Amino acid sequence: MGIFDAKTLFPVLTTLQDNAFAYNDNGADFTGIILPSTFTTFGNGVFSDCPNLASIILEATIPPALGSIGGRGGSAVPITLYVPAASVAAYQAISGYVSYFGVDNIKANPFPTPIIGFPVASPYYKSAGDGSFIITASSNSNGVFTYSSDNESVATINSATGEVTIHAPGTAVITGNQAADGLFDAGLASYTLKV
Repeated sequence: MGIFDAKTLFPVLTTLQDNAFAYNDNGADFTGIILPSTFTTFGNGVFSDCPNLASIILEATIPPALGSIGGRGGSAVPITLYVPAASVAAYQAISGYVSYFGVDNIKANPFPTPIIGFPVASPYYKSAGDGSFIITASSNSNGVFTYSSDNESVATINSATGEVTIHAPGTAVITGNQAADGLFDAGLASYTLKV
């Protein structure tokens, strides 16, 4: 499975419940996990059956509550915990984190934010009678894009393809959200559509 991107699948995830990956094969193939900035709690025994887990990217600036997250099926592979650079000292000051990960394995997140852009000026002008059009974002990351419109009465957008359909005069912000890909963090870009 490689990296389990919980941040993209569950963008407001707060808790990994007790034994979340224990007693089954859910965690056997994980080599890494990405947790969003909303994350607040590790339950007990969370990584008990994750013998291949080598890294956790945790975007929470405040260290989450830490249960007795348990061993990892006899694995000797150390886990590196990557956290926001400004929070490294806060994580290293908590004995539970130091005893589980080791002080030297709590590090600043090395994954950069991708460079994302749309190939149009903002605002981008269209007329109410114009047909559908596609403008997709470009990036130096391979993460999957999901598109959205903040004003669907003006324009709707196909979340997968970026095809925009105009409905009425007005303004809509078109956003491309890009998932993390294991080399780059998640990111987004937008442009303003004026009809």
